[in-house]
Amino acid sequence: DDDNMHDKDKEEHQMVQLASAAFSAARVLAVNDDNVQIMVAVGTLKVVKMALEMGVNDSNKEEHVRTQNQRQQLTIGSFGLIRNLCGNDEIKTTLCIGNSNDPSSSVLPSILKGMRLYRTNASIQEHGCGTLAAMALRKPVNAMRIVQEEGPREIITAIRQHPMNVLVQRQGALAIRNIVSRLVSKTSSDEQQQQQQQGNNDTFTLGQN
Repeated sequence: DDDNMHDKDKEEHQMVQLASAAFSAARVLAVNDDNVQIMVAVGTLKVVKMALEMGVNDSNKEEHVRTQNQRQQLTIGSFGLIRNLCGNDEIKTTLCIGNSNDPSSSVLPSILKGMRLYRTNASIQEHGCGTLAAMALRKPVNAMRIVQEEGPREIITAIRQHPMNVLVQRQGALAIRNIVSRLVSKTSSDEQQQQQQQGNNDTFTLGQN
């Protein structure tokens, strides 16, 4: 009946509020490697991945506005926490490409899906760009995966969608810088290694290539 439905909606709203608050608190704690490793040890990655998938789950047009707002709250909270967890190089690789035993543990597809679903939400776009920037930092393999998943398209779209938002612009620029610089650096290093292996006689040909 209507009364039970009202109680159910109220309970769901309270649960989303609690989850968002918990993610915000966890994000504040995730400021160094030790804290991040402790959080991962107690199952934080599994929880935040589940919440993120709920937040970016495909919704229908008839869905209540309150429910849509709750989805966005979960998405913002999980984005923010994942962004800080990516401060650990090992963890961010797991979050970006998954682990060897379970590639599905990657949250990158859900990150990009959230950016597509909520293009007008500046906070989601900022956290999305910031997460991609953190994932790509010092990790060429992560940068390449982001490119393969068409992450740059979402970054550029966020920048264009929010031209006056300084935070979105800054995180978008950082994401582009971190993706491009590592890929270029790796390519340059590979070329130098090839030159050393093939000798000085091939230097001119390699330079042309």
